[in-house]
Amino acid sequence: MESKRVSWYHGVIFVVFAIVECEVSMIYSLQAPIYPPEAISKNATGTEYSLVLASYDLARVVLYPLSAIMTQKIGARRTFNIGISIESASTLAFGFLTYADDLGVFLGFSFLLRILEAAGVTAASMGIFSLVGKEFPKSTGSVLAVLESMFGVGMAIGPVVGSLLFEAGGFLLPFIVFGCIYIVTGLLFNIIVFGCRTEEHVDPAEKDDTPQVYYKYWDMVRIPAVLWLGVCTFFIYICLTFVLTVLEPYLTQLFIMSHAIIGLIFLVPAATFLLSASIAGILDKRISRKAILIFTLAGGILLALAYFFVGPVYFVNVPPSLALICVSLALLGLGVGFSYGTICSLIFDEARRAGFTNNEAASAVLSAFMMSSIAIGNIVGAAVAGILWDQVGFRMGTVLPLVTALVLILCILAFGTWRILQKPIPDDDEERKPILEEHKRR
Repeated sequence: MESKRVSWYHGVIFVVFAIVECEVSMIYSLQAPIYPPEAISKNATGTEYSLVLASYDLARVVLYPLSAIMTQKIGARRTFNIGISIESASTLAFGFLTYADDLGVFLGFSFLLRILEAAGVTAASMGIFSLVGKEFPKSTGSVLAVLESMFGVGMAIGPVVGSLLFEAGGFLLPFIVFGCIYIVTGLLFNIIVFGCRTEEHVDPAEKDDTPQVYYKYWDMVRIPAVLWLGVCTFFIYICLTFVLTVLEPYLTQLFIMSHAIIGLIFLVPAATFLLSASIAGILDKRISRKAILIFTLAGGILLALAYFFVGPVYFVNVPPSLALICVSLALLGLGVGFSYGTICSLIFDEARRAGFTNNEAASAVLSAFMMSSIAIGNIVGAAVAGILWDQVGFRMGTVLPLVTALVLILCILAFGTWRILQKPIPDDDEERKPILEEHKRR
């Protein structure tokens, strides 16, 4: 009976973590189909509004390492509550930018509120990721990999929800709805996660009796294999963010369709991303590392195929069509899900090989590194997409993410070749030889 209570509690906690992680990430991509037309109505250029979108990720690059430190100092609960409060307030305020007629005021407050949104999402996510190390110390890697995927799912479905709400009530409505959702989410999260937990919900098998270790962000960056996989993640998210940034104006240019229909088109990569990421998570503990690498490589190949036909690229003598765009977006979602979903697992393997333990501090630093890699990719993808859209158009511009996908394939092949030649990861903690020299113990 005790075991069933423990299993039930951790099942509920896992679902809550996944839902909240998906929610907090949706504000990132929610604006992809609705902010550009609002900015254009204020006479903003593609470069200007793409830089506003990219500022979110620029802030996250700086804030994730700081949030990892903050989590270890003040705890996961306070970090989460600070984050969800900032996110709620900034999201509500962003909707009122529709009443700013002056372009300078509109862009200035857009940058400010977008950065505050990034601060809120970063702190809230870091609080959740850190709690994983506490609630699931023996399965931290697998749980974090799923939550990282849910963050990606939230990014993918945000445009759909944003478009539908925009169609129903204009620019203000999506931000009012999500601001209120975040307030309710913060209250429910505290009640369910922190209010219901007692010692009887702690499974003895899940307890980590090893001394707690503090880690620094640099401890993760200095591991060569992890850094290499971080670069691969950077390339993956350049490919994803490029199309999220300029797909809406491209579709508007080609076809006459409502924002709701455009939002449904954004749902195509979201659905295939969820499918492929789920498959990657299910297979993680059931197949060998070599097989995992095959899925990672397949993801890179799918990304290249997606960008070959989504425009299509200018040197392909095929006219653009809605069906071809949707098929390419489906391949894009599959590619991101397979490649990033498996890279999550590989990063945790490499951290374990280097001596990282499954605890709250390690979860915070690992997650900070991974999300920083995503953020840098998003910055480059969004900024370059806007510039290329203004200068050469969509079809010519897709050459960049196509080349990026091809470079990703080469990086995966190089990593796989190197890893196959190395010794397997030891199962016994005593056999591991940490490369990390000094940690501050509690």
